[in-house]
Amino acid sequence: EKDAMFQVVILAGGTGTRLYPLTEHRPKALLPVAHQPLLYYQLKLLEKYGFKEAIVVTNTSCQDEANNYLQERYKGSLQVDLVDVDEELETADVLRHIKDKIHSDFMLLSGDLVTDVMIHHLADAHRINDAFVTALLYPAPPQEAKAKVDLGLTDFVGMDDKMSRLLFLSSAADVEENLALSKKLLRRFPNVSITNKLLDAHFYIFNRAVLDLLEARKGLASIKGDLIPYLIRKQFSSFALPGCPELNAEIPCIGLPIGNEQDILKCIAYVHDGVCMRARSLPLYREANFQIAKGSVSGFTPWDAPVTATDLNPKQVGQDCLVGAECKFGERSSVKHSVLGVHCQVGANAKIANCIIMDHVIVQDGVTLTNCLVCSHAHVQAGANLKECNVGDAKTVLAKTEAKNESLVREES
Repeated sequence: EKDAMFQVVILAGGTGTRLYPLTEHRPKALLPVAHQPLLYYQLKLLEKYGFKEAIVVTNTSCQDEANNYLQERYKGSLQVDLVDVDEELETADVLRHIKDKIHSDFMLLSGDLVTDVMIHHLADAHRINDAFVTALLYPAPPQEAKAKVDLGLTDFVGMDDKMSRLLFLSSAADVEENLALSKKLLRRFPNVSITNKLLDAHFYIFNRAVLDLLEARKGLASIKGDLIPYLIRKQFSSFALPGCPELNAEIPCIGLPIGNEQDILKCIAYVHDGVCMRARSLPLYREANFQIAKGSVSGFTPWDAPVTATDLNPKQVGQDCLVGAECKFGERSSVKHSVLGVHCQVGANAKIANCIIMDHVIVQDGVTLTNCLVCSHAHVQAGANLKECNVGDAKTVLAKTEAKNESLVREES
């Protein structure tokens, strides 16, 4: 219950450009993962640890869909304050926008995060270290040998030899050819470990004074790209923290010569080795579906175990599949290692492997789908053969279509 003393903000307004075409007609936070929208997983995590309230921030264009989910489908105990903001706002601007709603230290979660982290352990690390910000990190998933590295999905993380102080954090896309560390940092921490094997989960605990700092430093636009690096640098500054007179008054070191300074603030890293993933790209979205459908190795999850249909023919549908209600399968059809939504129809002799199929999808006779993502109400006509394709909402794929590594979307009239 003591963790519930923190307020919680969930940033659920991301447009999900890396998830196109899945997000063409649906906000990222409401994309289904193992039959539940992404937002569900953050809400259930908070419920598990005794939280009673949460602020969910979405953008204006997604407000109606988010409100519909919270009012009609979400059956949990959290009281949710849904706030809509202009989708052009950067993440730090969102905090400025909702500043008056936040009255205590707070947790900030990304709306694409799925994790089973024990929040009380994260909160304890924040309290014990008297941190200004604590960031949740997790091991980067292994890359396929030939896979192209997306620098925007890779982080450089620097920590002390105890793996607790956060000394550097940046997306690889924002790092120049040479990664620079200040002399002041290296004097304080001669042994700095820099790795690209950890990722920022976008789950932070902040001292409320960060909101005053943001008011004083309008140029800080992005939480990950601007605010966190600024705070990390400020750990070793001999100057006052702008906008935070109360915090500065407690620090006797301000104005002392270099070499005599103490910490103005502490940035703490907490590494979680359990389930932790952000469904922020098509491959990561697929993996989130498969991991949750498979179930937890430890047997513990904050969310309810996904339920698969019970009237399935094991000769047609593999045991590693998750299938929604009212799905129909034709003779000699085969579905392996896939997730299917509700009311799907799979024709005779159709073959589906390693696919995510959303609700109300029709797959006609003789279709082969391999490593595909198929959005709701799509219609794949007879004999089509798709490999590593993404099929948009309500798209009709014509009979006998042969396609590989393509996005197939409906043309707007």
